[in-house]
Amino acid sequence: MKKLLSILLALFMVISFAGCNQQTVQNDDPKTITVTEVGVNSTKREGIQIPTYITLPADYAAENTYPLVIMIHGHHGNHNEWGGYDAISNGLAENGIITVTLDFSGCDKSTESIALNALSNFKADVSDVLNYMKSEYKISKVGGFGYSMGGRIILEMLAEDMVTFDAIEFVAPAESTEDLKNFLGGVDGWATMSAHARETGEMASFQSVFGEQLLSALFFDDIERYMDADNLAGQAAAKYNGPSLTIYATNDTIVSPAVSQKVADAFHSTTVTINNCDHSYSFYYDDPVTKAVVNDSSIDFFVANLKG
Repeated sequence: MKKLLSILLALFMVISFAGCNQQTVQNDDPKTITVTEVGVNSTKREGIQIPTYITLPADYAAENTYPLVIMIHGHHGNHNEWGGYDAISNGLAENGIITVTLDFSGCDKSTESIALNALSNFKADVSDVLNYMKSEYKISKVGGFGYSMGGRIILEMLAEDMVTFDAIEFVAPAESTEDLKNFLGGVDGWATMSAHARETGEMASFQSVFGEQLLSALFFDDIERYMDADNLAGQAAAKYNGPSLTIYATNDTIVSPAVSQKVADAFHSTTVTINNCDHSYSFYYDDPVTKAVVNDSSIDFFVANLKG
């Protein structure tokens, strides 16, 4: 049964895989101690390694079994949304849950061109990283966390039977093609940029509120595989019957609140709404109340549904 938790904030306004090049880097949280960075071999793009980051519980023991959450970043973000995911991954580690994140093509430590930054590659990389984790660790249950474009990745993978999750969280999932077009210059701007990329083979450039967006023909092709009339949320929800959480801001101007609510309704999600953070949530918006709501809700949701 769907539960609605509406929290209004009054403050002012974010198969075999060989892991190589493995190193351990210090994490600021002493309870988590370390994050291990590995390169996971891509099965889709020969010779490419996916930058992957694994946060383990402080008392991790190889002989024990643990739940896993994969946290998927948004469009042109990076593995931990430039530090914004750390509070959640550390909180999960404190509760005995492994977290894994990754950099998509052209993002942060990826060695690939931004021209390969497209949904078909994102989905393949998530699949490769999940298979790597299952081959290297004893995993009991798997949760998926998707912010913005990361939420769309989860939706498409579910719709295409590419993944199985035991619990899912969406934060402002970018389900709507129309929202994406509006963000990238509107319908006319989208048409102009996509035509340029397809006809010239060059990257289309758009100056968004988050900086320059470089978009390839592959990016446009992948997005347009699902149009709004296809009801991506409905297709994905039909393949999933587990627990879900949807968080969105009522003043989000990038992913429309109505779109997030559509996803929540399709999945019969527990829903948390917040005000005054637009599309930044707790990742890019330095407000303690917003952070407490988003971070604590996320940690509590996965602990409740993946432990035991």
